[in-house]
This record gives sequence, C-alpha cells and structure tokens, in this order.
Amino acid sequence: MAHKKDETALRDIGIIIGIFVVLFFLLVPLGCSGWSIMGYDISPNDSTSVAIIDQDSIIHRYLHPVLILEDNWCEEHKIWERVERLVGE
Repeated sequence: MAHKKDETALRDIGIIIGIFVVLFFLLVPLGCSGWSIMGYDISPNDSTSVAIIDQDSIIHRYLHPVLILEDNWCEEHKIWERVERLVGE
C-alpha cells in the first residue's frame, strides 16, 4: 500500500512540474516584449518630464514638451517659470 502512495505522489509531483514548465515557456516570451501600462508601450527613452539644469546648477523639471519663451510648470519647485534658451553663454 505504501508503494502505491509513493507512485501517486510521484505522479502528482510530475504533473505539477509539467504544468510549471508549460506555463514558464508560455509566459516568458510575453514578458520579454517590453513594458506597457494600460496598453501604452513604454521604453527607457520615454519621459513625461524634461530636466533642465540652469546656470546656477539648479535642476528644473518641466512637463514635455518644454515651451520656449513661455511659462512652464516646474515640477521641482511647484511654480510657473519662464524658459528661455541662452546661446553662447
């Protein structure tokens, strides 16, 4: 009787391992296709904000796209800031 229990236990373990192997090979290709949130693909290059370091080494973060010569909301300082491009300084 103990021999029959051992066979049943081994068969059950084999079935469980088989299920995990099948699930592994089915789910691994799906997980390697990149990140997505609510159907939107996200890559490491995507960004919702732009970080700009000013001449005093202060970091400002604005929502993308940054509007030049207009007010932009600075996420770092929680205020509206005017962004200008200084060339040659």
